[in-house]
Amino acid sequence: MSAPLFLVTVDTEEDNWGEYACRRPTVENLRELPAFQSLCERHGIRPTYLINYPVVTSDLGQGILDELRARKAGFGAHCHPWNTPPVEEQVGPSASFLSNLPAALVQQKLERLTEAITSAVGERPTCFRAGRWGVGPGVTTALHSLGYRIDSSVCPFVDWSPEGGPDHSRYPRTAYRFHPATPFVPDPPGAMIEIPATTGFWQRDQDRAMARLRLARRLPQALRAVGLADRLRWTTFRWLSPETASGKDMVRLARSLLQQGARYLNLMFHSTTLLPGRTPFVATVADRARFVARLARVFEFAQEAGLQPATLDGDETELASMIGLAGQTSRDTRGQL
Repeated sequence: MSAPLFLVTVDTEEDNWGEYACRRPTVENLRELPAFQSLCERHGIRPTYLINYPVVTSDLGQGILDELRARKAGFGAHCHPWNTPPVEEQVGPSASFLSNLPAALVQQKLERLTEAITSAVGERPTCFRAGRWGVGPGVTTALHSLGYRIDSSVCPFVDWSPEGGPDHSRYPRTAYRFHPATPFVPDPPGAMIEIPATTGFWQRDQDRAMARLRLARRLPQALRAVGLADRLRWTTFRWLSPETASGKDMVRLARSLLQQGARYLNLMFHSTTLLPGRTPFVATVADRARFVARLARVFEFAQEAGLQPATLDGDETELASMIGLAGQTSRDTRGQL
């Protein structure tokens, strides 16, 4: 059996974190990507940049994307509905989840984004992540009609419903095929593949750890209860992301999941975090140095563990085989949904 895959996926987007009504988004954070690309190359890693509309339609974005393409990076699509035309919805927190919009509007937005990326990169994107993890049947149906084969919009164990988004906490936690009309239901002959971001618990029994986390969240003073449960190692949830976890914690999560048979790790972060002061995760230049050190620690672990670097935009059949979906045959259902 081949070694598990190591995927690095970057939500490549504008600088204006949380500004849903921003009329003139900027993309200065893109200037930081060549240095990040160099870090990846030193460790033999090819990241996948999931790019959104303000990035792909900016002059700066075009220049940076040309350089990254020449350096053999992977590319896919990332949609923030509030700045992807046509913007016909009432912009705000609820509408920031693509899955909350009418299917016809979702189709139009994804068509415009796909056309823009194809023009800028020279290839039609085949992989996707929804902004704010806002995936649903209307989104995946539109994606499939446009030729997308890989989605990475699910974050296992996480419930976005308090913010108006989808609840991923009870959905599949590892890669699976699915029918575009039912994106949260594994369907072995399905026409698309879901490769979730890597999240999970240090504890070996993931179901029990999740049950404990739900219990802590229901207790009075829930935030304090969750923090205490974490400190006592009763239930220890982490993202494989340098935005929210230390290098040491990410390595511990990675080891735990690999020991449980994981066939891939999918590390993610936002490009905007590379520009100090633009996200809650990196406020200063010193914070960024620590952020990069956390990335390097996980990259070193991936090399030491013999993980196989891959991009999310790779050949669908090959990816399916490497992540344990071999023998599951894609069913092309375009036009039949």
